[in-house]
Amino acid sequence: MLRFAVFFTLCLVVMASCGTSHHYGDRSERYARGRRPANSKPPRPSENEEKWVVKAESGKLKNSPPAPSNLRTQMVAEAMTYLGTPYKYAGKRPEEGFDCSGFANFIYNQYGFKTAGPSHELALMGVPKDRQQLQAGDLVFFGNEERISHVGIVTSGANGRIGFIHSSTSGGIRTDEVAGNEYWEKRYLFGRDLISGFMASK
Repeated sequence: MLRFAVFFTLCLVVMASCGTSHHYGDRSERYARGRRPANSKPPRPSENEEKWVVKAESGKLKNSPPAPSNLRTQMVAEAMTYLGTPYKYAGKRPEEGFDCSGFANFIYNQYGFKTAGPSHELALMGVPKDRQQLQAGDLVFFGNEERISHVGIVTSGANGRIGFIHSSTSGGIRTDEVAGNEYWEKRYLFGRDLISGFMASK
């Protein structure tokens, strides 16, 4: 019983390290559960977008029409290739392993997004999205009313049943679902869309 208690405590400490000790405070308290900034709808992408360099399945780069849906699909497909990569605190590269924000930043950086930093900084980017509107490639954040502790990349969002891929302290890169999972459902905070605005600006 004592061993179990020690093991459980260590798991909680490591899980906490995946996020941040930063509290919502003045800049981000508006992101607490049930609260949203006024501009809750992501901008619509322009009809005549320039071509953008995206990764082809072969791993080479090529010019492709940067439709947000195509970009989202490619980003998720790229993320899936790292399933099973081990967790590493502060890890930012596949050779060393990833923590949760390191993995999200790595995938986004592959597609031209200039993201960096821990989960609470990622939570200040893009625009908020209602849970029912989340799409593949959006970011989802977990924690409590005072603290963001985890971030993942949405893989599917049909009917609000959010599937996401993330770096878990217990299993490295893996997929999970929010709905029906007591652990993630209880800790779910909000989602952010960094993709639509990024593509609209191109």
